[in-house]
Amino acid sequence: MKLWGGRFAKSTDHLMDDFHSSISFDQRMAEEDMFVVRGIDLS
Repeated sequence: MKLWGGRFAKSTDHLMDDFHSSISFDQRMAEEDMFVVRGIDLS
């Protein structure tokens, strides 16, 4: 579901749809990214 649905007359550009489709994946990877940045071994 798009948060901005119904607010604009035109549909969004497919590049923005592609960008937004990865946000949920990026959120799941954020914790692992922080461990890597801090140099913490997860194994």
